[in-house]
Amino acid sequence: MENETHNNTQNHTHHTQPKTKPNNKKYIIAIVILSLLSAFLILDKIQDNSNQNSPLGEPELTLTVINDKACLTCDTSKIIQTTSQLFPTLNQKDIDINSPEGKLLVQKYSIEKVPSYLFSDNIVDTQVYKENPNLQKSFEKKSDLYHLKDEVTGAVVFIDTEKQAAFELQIAEKEKQSKQRLRIEGNKPQIDFFVMSYCPYGNQAEEGIEGAYQILKDKATFMPRYVLYSNYRGGGPEYCLDKESKYCSMHGIQELNQNIRERCVYEEYGTEEFFKFTLAMNKECNYKNADTCWQKVAENLGLSVNKISQCEKGRGLEFVREDKEFNELLGVQGSPTIFINGAAYNGGRDSQSYLNALCAAFDSNNRPRECGNTPEPIVQTTPVGGCGT
Repeated sequence: MENETHNNTQNHTHHTQPKTKPNNKKYIIAIVILSLLSAFLILDKIQDNSNQNSPLGEPELTLTVINDKACLTCDTSKIIQTTSQLFPTLNQKDIDINSPEGKLLVQKYSIEKVPSYLFSDNIVDTQVYKENPNLQKSFEKKSDLYHLKDEVTGAVVFIDTEKQAAFELQIAEKEKQSKQRLRIEGNKPQIDFFVMSYCPYGNQAEEGIEGAYQILKDKATFMPRYVLYSNYRGGGPEYCLDKESKYCSMHGIQELNQNIRERCVYEEYGTEEFFKFTLAMNKECNYKNADTCWQKVAENLGLSVNKISQCEKGRGLEFVREDKEFNELLGVQGSPTIFINGAAYNGGRDSQSYLNALCAAFDSNNRPRECGNTPEPIVQTTPVGGCGT
């Protein structure tokens, strides 16, 4: 039922050091992260199903990585790591775009963004390429080489300065829209965390965020949101709330119902009780029994089962519509996906990391004294990764 993968992730202008403004870099990284999430879910799945030992007779491949040494955010490590595991006979060559050879390659192969990855044409003769149609779709033929598509690698730094400037304007506008739609205003940082109520990686994030909440309390806004899909696995009542299958959850309808109940507790009782209820449900129930298990958990916490049930029936569709709208606006594809003041967060999932990020979002002159405190560390028992399609 689950597609849970281990993700680690981590752009430029023309012939000189990137002119990306400091305040925009984090949004470029944010777009990279969202773009890479979908790509790595595909590549990691292929990798898991492939023979990691090079079969006899596999051809020697050449990978030419075109990058800009002056670009501080053009990291290639994850792509190189993944492709090297997929293609054990890979030989890598690094070319800077400002070198004579780099300029020729950019022109010959119409390279628009960095980093770019060009593979020798005998990639089509490898076993893993032949056996994986999804992998084949990740490449495009450019003259005599195969280019790993920019939408797969997440490359968003344009070589041309005018295109880069236009891109940065788009990023700034998207940030503005995100803040408006997420209702972020003033000097009160807001963390919006998109999870699935029974994704273990989302549960891990919730535990870390709760630790930061215990330090900051109402000095920041902690907003739970949920990851939804349309027509998941063909739709239907097993996964979806509505007849049209617009609002579906990865681990089934009981998970989706639990998403709604958690939001109800948030709306009816506030952030403190939300975290108590959510963490207790994570521990005591699961996606197969949540619809019956939750009542005892609520009663033990002194919460009204009737009030939560009435909210679930009366506002459930409202909540899922809102979450789906935010999923689409922000490009959310997996759990957990986290935003602080509308900017994608990709730091650690322990309380201190969340606290540090939230404290950094305050104006320097208005940072509360709580930002000097250190929450008790959360023991990381689950690998960093995510649940997604």
